[in-house]
Amino acid sequence: MEAKAEPSLEDPSGIREAMEYGEILQRFGPPSLKLTTGPGEETLSYARKNLVVNAMLRDGKVATVQKTGGADQAAAKVP
Repeated sequence: MEAKAEPSLEDPSGIREAMEYGEILQRFGPPSLKLTTGPGEETLSYARKNLVVNAMLRDGKVATVQKTGGADQAAAKVP
């Protein structure tokens, strides 16, 4: 019997506004943290190495995306 290969998940920095919850789970996998913030509102947090992506969903679709860390933050640091 062959072992089933793990699906390859995309980088969560690719999460965009208007994406649906099902597509997010399929492409990026389960979030590191999921919070219900109100009726029909959820926040999905994805933590990968030095990048955190928070996707705020309203009625199952991404309304806003916040990203912290990663290459963008490293490039913005002033010595």
